[in-house]
Amino acid sequence: MAKHYIEVCDQSFGTSLELLGINLDTSFIFSALQMAKECGLSHFEALNKDRFFSLAKQKENPLHYLMSFQENCQLEANLQINAFSLAPFSNELISNEFIEFFVKAIAKSGATTLGVYDILNDMKNLQLINFLAKDEGLLFEAIIFLDQEKNFFDDESLIQKKLYQLLDHGIEFDSLYFLDTTGIIAPKKVYETIKEAKRLLGKEQFIRFGVLKGGNFGIASYMGAVAAGANSIDVSLGALSSNLTSPSLESLLLAFDKEVGIIDLNEQKLQEYSRYLFSKAANLKFNNCFLYTLAPFHTKLFLSEAKRVFQKDRTLFFKILKAIQKVKKDCGYAPYSFEMSEIYWAQAFLNVMHGEYEILDEKLCNILLGYFGHTPIAIKPELFEKAQKTSQKMPCFKEPFDCIVQKKENSLKYWTLFLQENGYEANDKNLFLAYLLQEECLDILQDSSLETLLHTLESLKKKENLE
Repeated sequence: MAKHYIEVCDQSFGTSLELLGINLDTSFIFSALQMAKECGLSHFEALNKDRFFSLAKQKENPLHYLMSFQENCQLEANLQINAFSLAPFSNELISNEFIEFFVKAIAKSGATTLGVYDILNDMKNLQLINFLAKDEGLLFEAIIFLDQEKNFFDDESLIQKKLYQLLDHGIEFDSLYFLDTTGIIAPKKVYETIKEAKRLLGKEQFIRFGVLKGGNFGIASYMGAVAAGANSIDVSLGALSSNLTSPSLESLLLAFDKEVGIIDLNEQKLQEYSRYLFSKAANLKFNNCFLYTLAPFHTKLFLSEAKRVFQKDRTLFFKILKAIQKVKKDCGYAPYSFEMSEIYWAQAFLNVMHGEYEILDEKLCNILLGYFGHTPIAIKPELFEKAQKTSQKMPCFKEPFDCIVQKKENSLKYWTLFLQENGYEANDKNLFLAYLLQEECLDILQDSSLETLLHTLESLKKKENLE
């Protein structure tokens, strides 16, 4: 039997860092990238929405980081940014103007592929950002969340509906990415989904598959995906792989044995790279390990309160797990996308602590009222009414962008004036930082200015010594 070759996307310095809660020096990351290149790896997840915020909190400008990432990877690398369709680098819905700014900024900073998902799996919400990405010459990847719950696999035609939704709305995608964010999708379902997608779109359609929080359990799903014709899979490497992330490339190589190979991979160099990562791991602090053992969902909400409560009553763990399932059912079976799993966790926590729907999470109110589009099935009617009373908002029966409340903070003009009034140039890097952190961006810009000044003085001092 001929060996089947696939590509891999290294998530080690994107999603993996965020899920593990690790802060790594950028100098170490870029040194590791050099080793990754020597292994033959060329497709990297450089940034995602959470990573934008993490870098900013570490006083690192995300666009500057992306440019440095590109410089260290050289021109042949495929650098991917993954973003949410309606708010690519924000926690709230933003204006069309800022989405256009975001796409142009990452394109100029070295990104080559933009992967876009919708938190409700509503593919029509990808339309605007897809048009902008193609206009900037970026490759575009449409991301579909796989869901173990009712309404996805129970309805055999649903995968067809999602794919036809992409085609009917004129969304031009270079690749299709099926993502399991829970780590519990049955390998058989993965196989059937990708097989059906290949049948509908043609064997030449490039399809990727990924698992989060499945650890090495996800290997079985990866094998099902490859058997169905997937062209590429997500991996983490060495010390940056765990039960919270994608399976490790090293484990996958053992599982695939001689039947499946990784394109251009140098396995000897890979061993050296793994040892390098593990040598660093001894000093790493995994900040999110407690939180992610609570449930297989992506969430960072209520961490301090959750720790305090769980220390008093450990049975709450099981109560919240059960409550999450009911919240999901009541709220229209939206998939466990990154943002929705946070919302489910938040509401389940509130239900357990304060009584069922006595308090509604603010973000859940926006979902219930249609500000993010339509849920897969109808929500519980009484929740719709309660969301209106709680939020004091009218429901949105139009498209999400038509319902955005226009605020001064949603305009480029506002932040341009803000930067200029505080003595900073309103370039892409500074505007990006300003919208990301609002007024807090001044702390980073001040530190950056001081660092530049000290670097200039040091250079002048060296020059004087030489003379």
